[in-house]
Parts: sequence; structure tokens; C-alpha cells
Amino acid sequence: MKNLKKFFGFVVAFSMTLSLSGVVSTPILAVEENTDQVTEDQTVTETPTEEKKDEADTGEAPVTDEIQGEVVTEQPTTPESDNTEELAETDVAQIGDVTYPTLDEAVTAATDGATITILKDCTTEGLNLSKNLTIAGLDGTKPTINFTKYGIALWGKALTFENCNVTMKGIGSTPYTAEWSWMTICASVGASLSLNNVDMTMDATDAKNSPHAIYFCQDNVLNVNNSNLTIKNYPNDALEWDGGNGGYNINITNSTFLSDHNRSGFTGTFVATIDNSVVDVVNSTGNGSNGSDFIISNCNKENGKYVNFSNNGSHGLSAGELSITDSDVTANNNKGMGIAVNKDLKVINSNVTVEGNASNSSYGYAAVRLYNNYDFLVDATSSFHINNNSNTGLYVRQGELTVEEGADLEIIGNTVTHELLDGHGGGLYVGYGDNYDPTVKLPSNVKIYNNITLDDSEKYKGDDIYVSEGVDGPTVTLPDAPKGAQLTARGENAEITNWFYDGANPNYEGKLGNAGKTARWDMDSYVKLYAYNDTTKTITGEIGLKAAYAPATTFTPIDLTMYVGGEGYENVDSVADNDKKNGFPEPGYYVTLPKEINNAIQSNGQPVDLSEETNNFSFEYTYNYNNGEELRHWKMTKYTDADGSESTKDGNYVYSLALADGRKPTLRVIDDAGNIQTNANFDLTNAVNKVYTTMVGSVEGGSFTQGEGYVSTSLTANVQTKDIDVDFDRTEIGTGKLYVRGVVNVTDENLTTSIQKEGTEPKAGVPMATVPEGTTFYINGEEGLEIQKNADPSLLYDDILPEGTDANNDRRIGWLTEKAEQLCNQYGLLEQAGITNPQYSFKYMDIVDQNNGNVVLKADKNVTVYMPYPEGVDKDTSIIVLHYKDLNRDMTYDDVQSAIMNCEMEKMTVTQLDDHIEFETTSFSPFVVIWGTDEAGEIVKNKDRADTGLFQNAPLYIALMTACASLVAIIAIKRRIDAK
Repeated sequence: MKNLKKFFGFVVAFSMTLSLSGVVSTPILAVEENTDQVTEDQTVTETPTEEKKDEADTGEAPVTDEIQGEVVTEQPTTPESDNTEELAETDVAQIGDVTYPTLDEAVTAATDGATITILKDCTTEGLNLSKNLTIAGLDGTKPTINFTKYGIALWGKALTFENCNVTMKGIGSTPYTAEWSWMTICASVGASLSLNNVDMTMDATDAKNSPHAIYFCQDNVLNVNNSNLTIKNYPNDALEWDGGNGGYNINITNSTFLSDHNRSGFTGTFVATIDNSVVDVVNSTGNGSNGSDFIISNCNKENGKYVNFSNNGSHGLSAGELSITDSDVTANNNKGMGIAVNKDLKVINSNVTVEGNASNSSYGYAAVRLYNNYDFLVDATSSFHINNNSNTGLYVRQGELTVEEGADLEIIGNTVTHELLDGHGGGLYVGYGDNYDPTVKLPSNVKIYNNITLDDSEKYKGDDIYVSEGVDGPTVTLPDAPKGAQLTARGENAEITNWFYDGANPNYEGKLGNAGKTARWDMDSYVKLYAYNDTTKTITGEIGLKAAYAPATTFTPIDLTMYVGGEGYENVDSVADNDKKNGFPEPGYYVTLPKEINNAIQSNGQPVDLSEETNNFSFEYTYNYNNGEELRHWKMTKYTDADGSESTKDGNYVYSLALADGRKPTLRVIDDAGNIQTNANFDLTNAVNKVYTTMVGSVEGGSFTQGEGYVSTSLTANVQTKDIDVDFDRTEIGTGKLYVRGVVNVTDENLTTSIQKEGTEPKAGVPMATVPEGTTFYINGEEGLEIQKNADPSLLYDDILPEGTDANNDRRIGWLTEKAEQLCNQYGLLEQAGITNPQYSFKYMDIVDQNNGNVVLKADKNVTVYMPYPEGVDKDTSIIVLHYKDLNRDMTYDDVQSAIMNCEMEKMTVTQLDDHIEFETTSFSPFVVIWGTDEAGEIVKNKDRADTGLFQNAPLYIALMTACASLVAIIAIKRRIDAK
């Protein structure tokens, strides 16, 4: 029991003692192959099966004019029935006045040149024809003819279907099974097939063999007029030729042709004339086409027409001659080339789109390949877009390509993914090794950018353009780079400014000690700007180019926070009557060099010194005046404080600027509306939370930028050391921020008072602050950004800022008072201090450099404040001093009440001197002094109870008192138990 009493006594004594005490962040050329591509020097012949005739091995037609193996059927007889009405109901075909119960009987009965009229839907086991024949639906009807066993064998004759539907499903052979058992339709020499107003569907689903659809043997014609021809699901080709010498013609007029999921669409050297039609050759397992001549006209989407070779397993539209007039042509997502042309190319008033091609490393040479020595033309009224392919966009191997002025040529976003073209030239590849000298002429508005070669910088060349060495040298007439387009291909994000060497530069001089090496462009490296070698802007190889930008040197003012009323910078945009007592801070600038340059100059991990004394760096600009020019050079001086410490920002030294004659550049201060702000037109009454953009300007106030961009057109930079000599082609004018805070007593001589050394005695009635020896002040409180040697750190001592029309400041003072009352009531502060009828005096304080526009500062050590007493209050008055932490003047009017009521508060530990209230603080914002009056309004003198320290220790005090109460309860309970 005695131990409990001793412990209880100790706890009570300790808590009373604590309550009285105070508590105070050169390429290796690949062998080029012309896979599956038919040229004028090459033919591809289908390998015959055992069922073909021996002469098929020579590439000749399976038969000649002699009929081979014709199927013989019974000759028709005139029906014996006299019931003509019954005959009309059962017969399906008619020749003249004679009707037939089957189409096959009508075909057998027909003479050369006859027309068979189809009366109703019917079937046929197949047509083996050695005579010219027309099969037409009855006028006003469109019956269906369904082939059930065989397809069609045409022996040098013409077959025409009119006004009917024709279906062939699962048909894998002609009736001539001795040799033509591997195609659905075969036309011998001189035969033709015409479709007039016919819907014909050929579907090899369920075929027992692997047939072709339509096979041509020479001098054949397929006419599709006002018809729909669909060929699908053939393991071999939709349209195939025998590899002969010519005369294979396909005419598609006012029609629709679909080849879907066959081995190939057009295989051979057809002459395909397509007019006012829709042609889709899609989903082939091989080529969409393979060397035919295509003459395409009037197939434009405005009329609902187009030509589309897409999603094929090898090449898309592979042509001999390709002529496109008034048409829309698409070749997308083919694994081989999208469009390949072996002979002439003409694109007239048309739109060509080639995207997503060339992913296969065996035959995906390029999205578009112009192969042999012919003329290639894209006229001024056409567009040709070659974008987002998986190898070189446009490959001009031989010949002459002319893209007329006004044409819309895009070669964008193509990425080389394999070495089929050596890995060079992501956008445009001209020539091939030392073999050919093609010529390319491009329009001034050409867009070639954001293309990518393979990434090995020592081997591959020319992200956007590669020109090979050639025999005497290929030539490209190249306009300016697409300035203003955004470069993003390799993770960059900046506007293109020019052409730059990229991996192949015949005149490379070398920078940064790498003379003789061939550098690739990189966003962090300096790579020489390409300079045209004559006025015609013609380039010749070997050369690699990229549309890019020079690595930027960025010139940026530091951010500043200021209070109005300070000694201002002497050259804020031209002001007639410059009131320095209401000026802006002097700007400091920091320079960000390209990474490679910075690393080359930097030593010992220290920031790169670009000041005048080092002679490493210079900024120059040409000023035009009175029809003359003056080259101006800026002197850069490092920001240093009185002890010689140097200011830094983001790892760079901070500098002040001046011309040789001492004149300083303009600080352009711009509001949200784009108006240039000066101290002559600055609105003090509405200055709270105003934020402005700042940037450097000329001495005369002129801008170094054009339009809305921040790239300088006149300010140039140079870095020159023993080992480095770099002229920067691109300087960015960075922007800073200026945060403006207003003051109330702008004319008060005691608004700002210089901060003194520790131990200095304050003057009666004058606010003052002191700091210990060795205290460092940082601009904006940003570590590393030290004040200059002529700075005057000062205590800003002001009244509470009023709100707009609230001249008496009733609302803001009211909120501050309410917040103080809440705290006092919560912790019983007034009672502890013996204060009744509390009175309040509010002051706003901060640290500023009054020699530099009252820019905000922060000390790295505690600051001792000497605050004059409110009127009538003295050292014998019982007072409380509270601090509203982080409640600065950057808030908007709408945010003031919420900010006050939610701020953190701090009770200051004070010493009451004869004329001042003394306390230490690490931060500044509003402070309030609270005292009391009696019923007569007289100030209560009760100093002994003014500062008991209970608030600082309130949580611990309450916890200890709670523990004591619990202990007393335990003792009482124990006594009752003992008594029993």
C-alpha cells in the first residue's frame, strides 16, 4: 500500500512539473529476291499434275483447236405429249420454240451461236462446250443455274451467261476429267467467258481435290459486266494462267468481283481492266495478285466503288503495269508487299492507301516497291499514303519517280522489322547497293517522318530516308523537312525542325571527339544538320537522313514568389516611369544543355559552368534596327551570395544576364490573357493569387519567339572547349512562373526591415527579426537557390489583407477570430492565461529580399521575431500568441474561409520584453496576439498566468491526469476489498 501511495505522489509531482515547463523533405547487302513476282524477264508456270497432257509441261494450253474427249449425250427429241401447258410447267430451257426438261439436253441440242433461254431454276452436271453459246434467263426473271458435278470446259469458244444466277459449290473439276480435273472452269486457247447481269458464286468448300477456280490457256477473255462474281475458299488460285506468252484479259465493268480466302486472286500476266466497279481480293493464303497489268478507272468511293487488295498472306496488289485513274485503291495488312510495280505506274486524280504491310521477312521487301527501270508518276491531284508498315515504306529500286507538286504524299510511321532490305531506310529507300541510279522527285509538302530503321546504330542507316551509293549515285530532290510535325517515333516529343544526318554522312566532320564516325541521330546527342549541296535541294548517296530537331538548349527563368512594394528589377518590359519601389524581382536564368554535351563538359559531378569567365558558352542574337544589324552577346554571371556560394536549379547554375554595356534583357511578364504586365499597369487591389508567365526578352522588350511556340528563331548558342565546338541550331525559350502577393501597408516605412544578426537589440515600436551567424536564405525556399550578394533579407510586417469591397476586413478578421476562439475554447487557453473579454491583434509576416522586388525567402535556421506590442499592451499584460501555419497569400477569395478554418495552429512560446514580444519560428504567415479586458474595458495585467505552457503539453497532461484518476479508482477499490 505504501508503494502505491509513493507512485501516486510521484505521478502527481511529475505532471505538475511538466505543466509548468515550455515545449518548443557500310551495310552488308542482302541478296534481293523477287519472290512470287512476275517480271518481263520471268514467267511462272503451274506444274501440271499427272492428269495433264504431256504438252502441259511446255507451258502450252492443255488442248489446241481439236476437241479432245468431248462428252457425248443423246440427241434430244421433240416431246410426244400433246399437252403443251404441261410441258411449259416441267421444262426448264428453251431454244427457239423448243423446250427441254433439262439444261444439259438443251446444251446438247444447241447449235453453234445459239441462245438457250432458262425458264426456271435448274441444274447441270457440267458444261463441256465446243460451240459458242449464250445461256440467258427469261426476260423479267433471274433463274438460278446450279452446277452439281462438274464445272465448265471451254474449247476455244465463247460462253455467255445473261440475266441469271450461277452457283458452283464443291466443284473441283471440269467435265474433261482426263486432264482438266484440277480446276472448276478451264478455257483453252481463244475461249472466253462473259457474265452479263449475272450473280456467279464459285465456292470450293467440300471439293474433294485442291482445284483452281478459273484457268486460262492463252488468248482468253473474262468479261464481267453489271455482274457480281464471287470466288472463295479455293486451295489454289481464283484466276490462273498457264504461264504462256500473253492474251489473258479480264474486264470488270460496273460490277463486283470478290476473291476471298483463295490461294491467290490474280495469278499470272493478265491485263485486268477495272472500271466503275468494286474489287476485293482479300484473305488469300498467298498473293493477292502476281504480276498482272491493272488498268483501274472510276472506282472511287464517292460512287460506292473501290479496289482493295488486303489481308493477303503474301503480296497484295503486285502488278506489271499499274494505272489508277479517278479511283480509290487500298492495299492494307498484307504480309508481303502492299503494292509492287514492275513496269509503269500512273496515279491520276486518285487516292492510294498502303498500311500494315511487309511483316514477313522472306518477301516483305517494302510496303510499296517500284522495281524496274520505268517511269512512275503520282500527279498533283492524287494522294498516296504509305503509313505504319512493318518494313521500308517506299522502295524505289530503279527508274524515275515523279510526285508532282501539290500531290499528298505521306510516308509516316513505318518501322523496319527485318533485314530483307538490309535494315536501312524506314521511310524511303532509293537504289540498291552500287547497282542502280534511280531518280526521285518529291513535292514541297511531302511528309516523311516518324519512320524507324533497325536499331543497331553502327550498321543501319536513315530512319526516314536512305539513298544507296549506286553506280554514279541515285538522286533525290528533297524539300524541307515537315516543320511543325511532332516527332514521337523513338520516344521523342518535340516539333520537327529540319533534316539531320542519320547514320550515313559522306561529309561528316565529327563532334565530341568522334570525328570519322558515322553518327545516328538521337534526341540527347548532337548530330550535324543536313545542308543541301545546291539550290535545287538534291541529295545523292550514300546518305541517311531523319526529319528531327536539334537537341535543344533551353533558357529558362527561375520561378519567383514576390510581394509588391520591393525594390524592382531595372528592366521589366519598357516602362516610362519605372517606380523601383514597386518593382519585380530580378530574374535568374538557368541553361539546360543536351545530355551528351552536358556530360562531355561536366567534371567531378559539378554543374556545368557557362559563365563568362570560363569562355565555354555564349548566347548571341542579332538585333535589327534602322535597317541595320547588331550582333549582341550576353554576359552570364553566376548567382552567388556574400560568402561566394553559388545558386543552382535542377542541377544547373543560375545566372544573371547583361550585355557588354551593362544593359540587361527584358523580363517579359505575361498574364493569362497574353497581356504583358509591368509595374506601371499592375493592379495591387486585386493582386492576391495572381500567377504570371515569365520569359526572357531583348533589351528593347522584343520577343525571341514566334507565335505560340517557344523555339527561338534568332537566339543561338555555342559551346566551345578544347575538345568541343558545337553550334546549337535550336534554342528553346523556357518559361517561368511569377506568383504575386499583395500587401496592405505598401507605403509604411516599416513594411520591411532588414534582418539583423543574433543579439541585435530592437528599436522601440519597430518590428525586427534576427538570425544566427551562418544562416543561408533561399529564394522561394528552394534549397540551392541562394540569394545574391547584394540581397537584403528583411522581415515583411503587414496587416491582414482585405477582401475586395470589404474595406473594414470584417469577414477575414472574423474568420481568423473564430478559428482562434475555437482553439482557445478547446484547450482552455483563456482560462489558463486569466484572460476575459479577449481582444485580438493580427499581423501578417514573411521573409523577403527588399532589394529584389520583395521576392520570398526562407532561412535554413530558426528566426527570432521581435513583435511590437499592440496599443495599450505591455510586458505586464497577460497575452497569448498564436500562429496560423502555412496560411499565405496565394489563395483565392473563394478559398479564404476554408483555408483559415482548416489550417494548423501553433501556440508560440514568448518572452515579453520592455517593448517587444520575442519568439522563435521556422515559418511565416498570420500571427495573432490575444489579451483581455475587464468590464470597464481596461486591459488586465496578469502576466504571471499568461504562459503556463499547458497548451504545448495538453495531450500528455490529459493522459497523465487520466492515469492518475484511474490509479485513485484502483486504490479505492482495493481499500473496500481490504475492509471486507
